[in-house]
Amino acid sequence: MAEFFHTRRTPLSGSNSGITSSDTLHGYLFIEVKHRARTWLRGVFDKAAGLAKKEGKTPVVVTIDKNKPGFLITVHSDDVELLYSLKEGGDIGSYGRIWEIKTRP
Repeated sequence: MAEFFHTRRTPLSGSNSGITSSDTLHGYLFIEVKHRARTWLRGVFDKAAGLAKKEGKTPVVVTIDKNKPGFLITVHSDDVELLYSLKEGGDIGSYGRIWEIKTRP
């Protein structure tokens, strides 16, 4: 995971290192890693991925908390560049697949 962000894991465990409370030594990002056998969010993502695959789409899970600004976006690490490209107004280009977010009011 640390290699994905071009950094290293923090020695020991976060704040126990005396360096940072982040789980990595990244200079700009505070990365909190939760390593579990299974998380509820992964279950939601896997279900969305199965449905997305049937339609030839890339799965994206958006979580919204009532009375909180913004929202959280969950995508597979392999799809981060695609998400960024589309957010910046790009197209699917070399990704060769259709990507779409559908929202409900």
